[in-house]
Amino acid sequence: MIIREMIESAGKQVSAGGKEGAMKKTYKIEVDCAACAAKKTEGVLNATVSFMTQKMAVEFAEGTDEKATMKAVLKACKKVESDCEIYV
Repeated sequence: MIIREMIESAGKQVSAGGKEGAMKKTYKIEVDCAACAAKKTEGVLNATVSFMTQKMAVEFAEGTDEKATMKAVLKACKKVESDCEIYV
């Protein structure tokens, strides 16, 4: 599990819960409700926030444009919390 966490924190592609073709990445954030907003964004299969490390893990659907999706996630997060920041 430690190796998987190290890979995720480095932003490398990892197997995401057995979903073939899915990609999961971790981003440093400053927000409280980012996971809720991210989960409602097209192209995002799942998102979780670690409040301890201030990071959000995002699981993308196969074929999703990661950068475009993360822009949409940030926009959605800012609707919930205007001072939200996601560091890509």
